[in-house]
Amino acid sequence: MDRVAGDGSTLISKLLAQALVKGHYCLQVTNKQGKPREAKLEIKFLPLVVHPPEYKKRAYPELTLTVIEARERGQVKNAERIVWKLLTNLPVRSLRAAIEKLTWYALRWKIEMFHKILKSGCRAEESRLRTAERLVNLLAIFCILSWRVFWVTMLYRAAPRLQASVVFTPSELRVLQSLQPNSLERVVHFT
Repeated sequence: MDRVAGDGSTLISKLLAQALVKGHYCLQVTNKQGKPREAKLEIKFLPLVVHPPEYKKRAYPELTLTVIEARERGQVKNAERIVWKLLTNLPVRSLRAAIEKLTWYALRWKIEMFHKILKSGCRAEESRLRTAERLVNLLAIFCILSWRVFWVTMLYRAAPRLQASVVFTPSELRVLQSLQPNSLERVVHFT
């Protein structure tokens, strides 16, 4: 959503349109199938004051933020062109700092995948534990398990022919081999 910014008489999008390109950067991104590609980005950033909507001015203050825009240049095959507009309260005083924030943002899909494993795979929300201590202990185990599933998924995408013994201990391999074929398929093809 575009917000009123600057002196209060313009929008973030208009300020960005007038801003100069501060630099270019090639960023490795991943498509929806997990395949990496290089995106050539044109980067703008500028500090600005963002105003709350008129009806919320009494409840919320103006915020001093930095807007970062990364726009993909050139032809893009089999992917959507990147146009990211990020607002941050972190200091961005250089191209290097802007690139750092964009790199963090590019990792968001990995974080989303981890949470999907935690939520859907482990079914963390279905827990019926009644004490905070028990819930914390269960979530600790689920986080370790989710990280492990995520790690194996990333390894498989990077090196699909990797031997299972690189990832699993001999005990884990015995457990996996003892599972019913359908169960093993659900474990291995989780994401």
